Amino acid sequence: MSADTADLPPGTPEKGSRPEKAGKEIEAQIKRLRELWAETFNARDLDASLIFYADDAVVLPPNGIAVRGIAAIRELLKSIFETGYSQGRFEQSHIEYSGNMAVEVGVYTVQTHRAGTLHENQGRYMATWRRQHNGEFRITVNVWSSN
Repeated sequence: MSADTADLPPGTPEKGSRPEKAGKEIEAQIKRLRELWAETFNARDLDASLIFYADDAVVLPPNGIAVRGIAAIRELLKSIFETGYSQGRFEQSHIEYSGNMAVEVGVYTVQTHRAGTLHENQGRYMATWRRQHNGEFRITVNVWSSN
């Protein structure tokens, strides 16, 4: 135990230890996955957007019913893209992780096109990610709400 960790509870990983390094790697991976997802969202690429979801994922849209599974998420995203959502910006504010699970919390801004007028929608989101058998993380639950 170093002087830096003398006040921490027993079992707390020391700075630079393997658990801390693994945590930083998970945070970086989730951050990069969100960036890639945002690119596919902004391109309105339905098939590429679905790659980020686990087969049993649940999406809880605001003021809507929960959708479960890739087929239902496909229909939800298709309707979102057809409604004119674009130019999404997603900023993570917090990532927690334990074992094969990670929880991401952040804020978003998207543009919507309604009746020929451009509107900005701001809000917050939360996603849980689960590490798959191949080592990749996929979204298992996604929820968002407007401010």
